[in-house]
Amino acid sequence: MTRSLRSWKILTATLNVLFSPFARPTRKTELNGGNKLTQFHLKLEQYSESVWPEGLLQWVESASQFARSFWDRLPQRPHPEWTECDYFEVAQALLALQAWQAKQNCWPAENRFLECGCGFAAVSGIAQFIGYQAIGVESELILVQAAQKCLATLPSQIAKPEIWNGNFLPEGAVELAQSDDPRVSLKCELPAVYELQRSSFASFDAVFAYAWPGEEFFLRSVFREFARPFACLVLYRGPNQIEFYQKQIGAPESG
Repeated sequence: MTRSLRSWKILTATLNVLFSPFARPTRKTELNGGNKLTQFHLKLEQYSESVWPEGLLQWVESASQFARSFWDRLPQRPHPEWTECDYFEVAQALLALQAWQAKQNCWPAENRFLECGCGFAAVSGIAQFIGYQAIGVESELILVQAAQKCLATLPSQIAKPEIWNGNFLPEGAVELAQSDDPRVSLKCELPAVYELQRSSFASFDAVFAYAWPGEEFFLRSVFREFARPFACLVLYRGPNQIEFYQKQIGAPESG
């Protein structure tokens, strides 16, 4: 990806924010029993490459090149849903989330970050680079191996995120799926990975997921049901479409 193309993406993202209805100070809340999932908006254009931590831009460029080279070596992608997100845009999003958490006084002590269906785990690498303790979960062994190679290129002073091979959906999450929901996340026949790792979905402070079209409803339901209170969800739905949510507990606000 050339710098001119990245600059165009940043400009496009900026215009999208300025003229989007989400630019207004509105909050969207989804309810399920006593659990609330509140959407909040962050201005990504404030976190352009000029303010990134030293070395992050170079590594994101390296990870993007790694992904392109990996696919170039294959005659075709084994599955159409095997696709990576825009790592440059995600880096902006995670930096914005980090600043928001600090401002809200909800920057957690452990800063645990989960990447669901991590693929090359570049998002986990970005999260680790900026201060999270990142874990990537991936069900396909070929992608687990690719992720480990990609993360090996992180600077030596950055601890390498762990990659867990298994199902990122917690036990019981399948029951939340509606009959007409896209089945991409439900294709995995492996058991939930958390018990084997002596962990839980609720142990993470921030969760990232790349939603297949239409799958966002199911993934939000899973997060609302199984995430810990005040954890944040970063939902990537395509270029210039990153959504932020926070789980809250209690009755809906009045007024």
